[in-house]
Amino acid sequence: MLNIIRNIVKSIFGKILLLIMVASFAVWGMGDLLRSGESGLVAKVGSQKITINDFYSQFQNKLAQFNSTLDKKITEQEAHEQQITYLVLNEMVYSKLIQEFAKKNDIYLSDTLIKKIITSIPQFQDSNGNFNKVLYENSLLSSFNDEFELVGEISNVFLNQLVFENFSIPKPLNEKVIDIFYNYEAETRDVVYFNLDKNIDINIDASDGNIRSFYNDHIDNYQVNREIRFDFIKISQNDFMGQVKINEVDISDYYNENLFNYVEAETRSIEIINVKDIELANKILPLLKNNSDKLKKILDENNLVKSELDNVSFNDFDEQLSSVIFDLNEGVAAKPITVDGLGVFIVAVNKINKSKTITIDEAKDNIIKLLEIENSYQTYIANIDLIDELNLTGIDIEEIATELNIKLQEGIISNFRDQLNEENLRIFSSAEVGYQSDLIIDNNDVGLLIKIIDITDAYIEPLENIKEKVLRDLKAKKVNTYLSDLITSLELKYKYIDMATFEAYAKKNNLKLSEVKNLKRNESDLFKQETLDSIFKLSNESSLGFRDLNNNYGLVFINRINPSDNLIHGNDKQKLILNVQASFNQSMENIIKKKLSDDIEYELYIKNINNLFL
Repeated sequence: MLNIIRNIVKSIFGKILLLIMVASFAVWGMGDLLRSGESGLVAKVGSQKITINDFYSQFQNKLAQFNSTLDKKITEQEAHEQQITYLVLNEMVYSKLIQEFAKKNDIYLSDTLIKKIITSIPQFQDSNGNFNKVLYENSLLSSFNDEFELVGEISNVFLNQLVFENFSIPKPLNEKVIDIFYNYEAETRDVVYFNLDKNIDINIDASDGNIRSFYNDHIDNYQVNREIRFDFIKISQNDFMGQVKINEVDISDYYNENLFNYVEAETRSIEIINVKDIELANKILPLLKNNSDKLKKILDENNLVKSELDNVSFNDFDEQLSSVIFDLNEGVAAKPITVDGLGVFIVAVNKINKSKTITIDEAKDNIIKLLEIENSYQTYIANIDLIDELNLTGIDIEEIATELNIKLQEGIISNFRDQLNEENLRIFSSAEVGYQSDLIIDNNDVGLLIKIIDITDAYIEPLENIKEKVLRDLKAKKVNTYLSDLITSLELKYKYIDMATFEAYAKKNNLKLSEVKNLKRNESDLFKQETLDSIFKLSNESSLGFRDLNNNYGLVFINRINPSDNLIHGNDKQKLILNVQASFNQSMENIIKKKLSDDIEYELYIKNINNLFL
């Protein structure tokens, strides 16, 4: 369930027009399914229909989303010529395929389930994990035209998950395949290495002519980049926190309107055993409360586990099982319960924790915080709208700052690269002094308004100004060349040696030896990945020259190869299994998508779409 909810959240809050393809037309191909009839439709998918009006409305919405990311807007005709119309059709056809499959297989979503999904979405919950109507309505207004559109989106995504969740990799995955991957991934190396001293004194030609020659050969290194200096104002929601006083009436109204959030549902502490058949369950049931030794014996013989769970809520289990659990009295064990697809369960209730309503006094601090967040957000939005309005009417940034009592600050573009997207940076790079930007909202919901006040073009620093720096660079280049040549010669000379010889060389040359045990092939805070790849290709008792992540040169000796050990695999093997399962599941999903389009008859009326743009 949690994975499904995460996917729903990603779908709702992460959609971008060019990522709307759930499955490519390449999955099923269009071929001779293109038709010219049905003048009021763009597609029929089984019994489902997509009308021209529905399509055109969806197309306009997607085009508006797309244009919001562009500096120069594109027309409907241009969007059609760039085949954006077919991307929209693709999304709608795929959605209908899922709906048709669900209909044929009696998969339905009840209103209760939709409500449960919505209240489980983190963006709609407060800091205590409770559904918050204010957060829900704010998100709804900012992301959807109406509640019907939100519910439709959730239904489509959830149906998609229900269709595909049964096609995940089977648990008894071929152990030989896992072992092959694991033996490769879990193998480690014990290595010993030393670094060469880079603080060496090398004689170089430091004449003016040689320095200038080096400067000319590496002149791009001495370019000072173009810099844009600007005035800016910024506001965020945090700027308005605590500005509005929350009174007792506000607290009471919020509490009463959201009372369901302050009711802690009844929970139970239970003992539960999952067995394979009803016969075994009937043998275990009499022993559950009275004979621990016999119970332990029969559980051990059948490789079963008795779990003791505290604070179990109704939604923690299958509805059929939960109904039995929550009908039991304290201290009572139920008759064995058979749940389709899950097996037989034996359950006893040890303790009942009654439902409890959190009082308004207990909830007061939390309510004040939520109302402060709501008020600060509304004030922030109002100020954002006002800044945008003033900016669009041509008011200068300094006057806007004065009018709204916002501090006018100065910055340079290189310090704002994390806050500005590529499109913003492109606009600023081509703008002139005096350009005042549109209002920019960054990824952290900080509003920025920027006016360029000075531009310094890129230039090459004259040698006369940086002669000492160039000389240092020349020396560093010579040192690196010397060390690189030295480590190459050492690698050739000591390629295949024993540990004693390696240690003797290090000792003779006063080089500090360091050891790394159980070095992994894809994880190191010392070696670059290319060095790790080479280390794991070498045989035992061999050496390799390297340059580490800190650009130090050195020689590493493979002292021991450690094969995978099933006794110490810990979480590593589980991670590997999950990766293999994820790859399998993705492949299966692509196959099922193709299967859906093969099994469900559909027709596309592309000519009717083309007629919209004549």
